[in-house]
Amino acid sequence: ESAAKYSTTKTKALNLGVYGSDLSFISLYDQTQESMLYLKCTNTLATGLGITGSFDEKTTTQIQENMDKKDSLIAIINRSFWTADNYLVDNGQPGVSSLIVAGGWIEGLYIATRVAADTKNKPIIDQIVARKASLESLIDLLETFKAENEGIADVLKGMNDLKTIYEKASAEKEKGDVSDDTFKTLSAKAAEVRSSFIKI
Repeated sequence: ESAAKYSTTKTKALNLGVYGSDLSFISLYDQTQESMLYLKCTNTLATGLGITGSFDEKTTTQIQENMDKKDSLIAIINRSFWTADNYLVDNGQPGVSSLIVAGGWIEGLYIATRVAADTKNKPIIDQIVARKASLESLIDLLETFKAENEGIADVLKGMNDLKTIYEKASAEKEKGDVSDDTFKTLSAKAAEVRSSFIKI
C-alpha cells in the first residue's frame, strides 16, 4: 500500500533498498505470493527512479520460474540490484544508489534485531555486532555523495547515531558479551532509523 506513495527521490531510493531486502528475506521462506507483491513494489519504486531493466517483467518471470531454488532466487535479486546500481552510476546518480544501499542495510539490521530479540540467539547477536565494519563502509559511501544529494545528510545522522552504539557494543563484545541494555539500545535505534526511512 505504501510503495506508490513515496514521492521524492530520497524516499523512493531508501525504500527500494528496504523492499529489496524484504524480498530477499521472503524468498528464503517459500513465500511465493508475498515475493510477487514485494517484487511489484520494487518495480514501482525502481520505475519511479527511472531505473530500467532491473525489476521488470523479465525479472518477474525468472523469479516465478525459480521459486523452489533459493540460491537462484537470491542470485536473480542480487543481479537486479547490480543492474539498478550500474544504471544509476552510468546516469550520474551514484548518490541515489548509496541511498538504496542504506535502505537495504537498515532493513537487514531491523529484521536481524527482531529475530534476535525474539529468540535470544547469541550467534545472531554476535553477527549483528560484526556488522560494524559494513556500517562504517556505508557511512564512508554516504559521505562521498553528501554534497551532491541533500537527502543524504539526514540519513547520515541516523547511521552515525548507530555507529556510536555499535562502538559500545563492539567494546563489550571484546570483553565478553554484549549487554542486554546495549543490545536493546541498538535495536531501538535501528527501529527508529527504519521508521524515518519508511515514513510517508
